[in-house]
Amino acid sequence: MNGLRWRSVPPQVVLIYVADKPVATRGETIIFTAWIVNDSGGRLHNVRLVPRSFTNEALERLEYSAKPPEADLHIGTLAAGESAMLSFSYVVSAADHLYGGELISAMEVTGMSRGRIIRDEHDAFVALNEVPYSLSGSPIGASGGQSTSSS
Repeated sequence: MNGLRWRSVPPQVVLIYVADKPVATRGETIIFTAWIVNDSGGRLHNVRLVPRSFTNEALERLEYSAKPPEADLHIGTLAAGESAMLSFSYVVSAADHLYGGELISAMEVTGMSRGRIIRDEHDAFVALNEVPYSLSGSPIGASGGQSTSSS
């Protein structure tokens, strides 16, 4: 075979991480879903989902409204082709809209295969709508609903 040797495909763990909507507004709930897939031909051990960061445009650290218990982030063993799914949620605040831009949630998955650490990471982005809100909850630049005129 001309000195060529076929190598087996290296073990892979794949993280697919998405938000349920591309754009959100104040008060909306965003569901972030992580699928962890063993895309190799063998077993993966010590598989774990690791939340890396969750920030708004001002790089303020955000906390998920709901998340799996810490123990559920330790997935354990995944057989070849097997997958696991975990979800997180967040309610967009008025403070997030002061900065506009987007929310960024970063996740990583790690595992062991044949004595070596394997990993994958992925970020999910959600743009905030174009109407910025004040901390009082009203749109900035909105009229108060009453108009006065002087004659």
